[in-house]
Amino acid sequence: MDRVLEDQCHSIFIYQVRIKKIMQNDIEILQFFPKSICSIMLPEMVCDFWQEEISNIKFYKDVGDDNPHWKSAINTLEDYSEMKELFLTVAKDCLKELGYDQKIIMTTSWLTAVKPKANPNSISHHHANSWYSCVYYFQNGCSDIVFTNYNQREIEVTPTKSTIHNSVECSISPQKHQFIMFPSYMFHKISENTSNESRHSLAFNIMPTGIVGEGDSMFVYR
Repeated sequence: MDRVLEDQCHSIFIYQVRIKKIMQNDIEILQFFPKSICSIMLPEMVCDFWQEEISNIKFYKDVGDDNPHWKSAINTLEDYSEMKELFLTVAKDCLKELGYDQKIIMTTSWLTAVKPKANPNSISHHHANSWYSCVYYFQNGCSDIVFTNYNQREIEVTPTKSTIHNSVECSISPQKHQFIMFPSYMFHKISENTSNESRHSLAFNIMPTGIVGEGDSMFVYR
């Protein structure tokens, strides 16, 4: 090989190695418009209350013959005013962390029970007519809550590893005392209950109240 050409090839190789090292160290991934999920552990007394109270609550079979979900009345927390106010306070604190100082109301609230070893056949769904949705767990990880990303992708490329940047599904394995709040438009489902006991959780939806928006987008929620 010509000496000059050989030196040029060597220089190109050294340059490529250096560029590769620089890129590995300096690549930054910027996330625009992330979907934020709030999580906080609540005091022991909240868990103790619901574990004792669960036997006094009537559950109804959810829609679908193959659905092992059982739910309480759709306004369960209306009978527990102190607990309702506690959960609303937690939701308000979460909203403040997201940059909202907004008055809210609880529109619906219910408890869910999933039988042990049952395949929930849970269909991914979202909560319509709601701003944020909240779930409280008073048992250790019985069933994951699985969030599904239905955003359209123009080109489907199989990733070499699954990350938060390319995953279609992301899940949370809930812990005892854990409170989770997420945008109601996010699609989610419940995984199989692999424990030997029924899985219970408490959920509710919230909406803003008062004046929201500005100009021709302003609206008053009452």
